[in-house]
Amino acid sequence: MAPQPWRRLPSQSSQWTLQSGLNGSYVSDKVFLAPSVTMTWVMTIFGYPDSAGSFVPGRSTSLTRGSFGGMVGMNLDNRMQPYIRASLEHDFVLPAGSEANGDGGTVGTGAIIPIGPT
Repeated sequence: MAPQPWRRLPSQSSQWTLQSGLNGSYVSDKVFLAPSVTMTWVMTIFGYPDSAGSFVPGRSTSLTRGSFGGMVGMNLDNRMQPYIRASLEHDFVLPAGSEANGDGGTVGTGAIIPIGPT
């Protein structure tokens, strides 16, 4: 008897994620600095049934990525806080045959605008 299309076939998939981070906030007169450092480890184990209904045993892959950066800005008299932020990322461990994101980073600007009474 063929499996029913709505019947879920068994699988052995799981994903573990461990992330840690350290953030800071420092204010000196009208300038603020907010550094951050993070480390992320992800491991995925997956098994699946193929199109013939045979189960393919689980395989695993993992990724370890670190990043650091932060933002620096000013506290203006009108309570608006313009800032510039930057972060750098590095992949310490990549899945075999993967390019993931590799090394890189981001840079951006913005403003924090408080709403309501302080």
